[in-house]
Amino acid sequence: METTQARHTWYATDGSGGQGLVIDEDTGRNVAVAYDSADAPLLAAAPELLRELEACAEYIAQTWSDDPSNAPWCLHTARAAIAKTTE
Repeated sequence: METTQARHTWYATDGSGGQGLVIDEDTGRNVAVAYDSADAPLLAAAPELLRELEACAEYIAQTWSDDPSNAPWCLHTARAAIAKTTE
């Protein structure tokens, strides 16, 4: 399955003043600042979480392809969450 997002490898690290930084492992570029360092790991995991959610949604859609109207609610909510990433 081809995902809509590039394959990024990000990691979280502590910044100054209790902030957390999210760094792109390939470029060393700072891609995000979390005002609370506890939030940085979630931000760093975002590309991987999105890829996995896309894969799950695709699997569910294929499983219920005979009757899409009967697909479980989680497919609809997953697709809605994925759509938010491209708005």
